[in-house]
Amino acid sequence: MRRALFDRAAFVDGAETARGRRYRDAHRLAARYAASLERRHLRGGRIARMLEELRDFYRSGATTRYEMATG
Repeated sequence: MRRALFDRAAFVDGAETARGRRYRDAHRLAARYAASLERRHLRGGRIARMLEELRDFYRSGATTRYEMATG
């Protein structure tokens, strides 16, 4: 599922625009975080722990989300 979401993304705004850069940065961070979730939780069968982390991520603010995605 991660590959379907992230490997063939198409962006409307050009990479040289502020909006295009912002969306590409967000996409890159989301892909990185999804890969991290897969590696740390799915491969080990820790689904409940992954859901707990995702709930925390959803409830957190932008700064915390950024830290979680880049950590």
